Formats: sequence, structure tokens, C-alpha cells
Amino acid sequence: MTSLPRHRYAAGAPALEDDEARAVRLGITAERVLREYARIAFSDMSRIVEWDAAGKMRAKPSTGLSEDDAPAIAEIVASASTGTVYRIKLHDKKPVLQVLARYLRMLPPLKTGSYDEEQADENEDPREFLIREVDRLAAEEAAGPGDPAVER
Repeated sequence: MTSLPRHRYAAGAPALEDDEARAVRLGITAERVLREYARIAFSDMSRIVEWDAAGKMRAKPSTGLSEDDAPAIAEIVASASTGTVYRIKLHDKKPVLQVLARYLRMLPPLKTGSYDEEQADENEDPREFLIREVDRLAAEEAAGPGDPAVER
């Protein structure tokens, strides 16, 4: 049985500043992330495809798509024999809209696992909680069932 790897923010791992520097180097900014979310959240299939009078779908040329429409496309499926596009799938809007709504404080923050922001120490980093939980679960896994030495 293998043990779970330690989280990269655990003791001895690179500092958070390394991640921030990497994000700057890659051009990842909060504004850019929000823009990508908005492109998915407010996508509209009618800007990507057209339907004829018979209800047959026809994809608009990729050169005709705006910078906001192209990133919203998750999948394009075409016939192998004719090359005719018969399915276009957009990214799921619901989780993206939820993220944006939470960011804008239109919805309460998510409470995942047993981490409760109201009961947590106000100075505790949620990542530290997750590290402890992963370590606890790894210890339980390594100890096996019924080991009283591991707190459950």
C-alpha cells in the first residue's frame, strides 16, 4: 500500500510566493481569469451556429467567431466522411455562473468537507486545514481498519 504524497504547501515545500511569481510570469491575473469565466458564463450558442428553415444546424465559420465565443466551445464533432459539423458542445455554464455569483457575493461561500469557516480560527489558512485532513486520511489508510492509534 502506498502512502499519499505530501501536499506541496506542507513544511519544506516551495513557498506560496513561488506560485504568485509563476502566475505573474504566465500572465495569469484575476482579471484574466474572470474574463475567461465571463466568456463561458455568457456564451450564446446562436453566435456560434445557425439553423436553417428545416432546423438543420450549420456551424458559423471559425473566422467569424469573436474572441468571446471561441473559448466557450468545449467540443466540435464532425462527420469523418464529409467533415460536416453535426455537434457543438459549449462548456457547462452553471458552475461558472456559481463561481461568478460567489465572487460577486451574490451567493454564500461554499462549505466543503468538515471545514466550517464560522468555527475555524480566523487566522487559519484553509489550505492548512486541507493539508491536515489529507495527512489524517493518509495515516488512517496506512494504519488500516480498527487501529486505535489513529484518531478517526
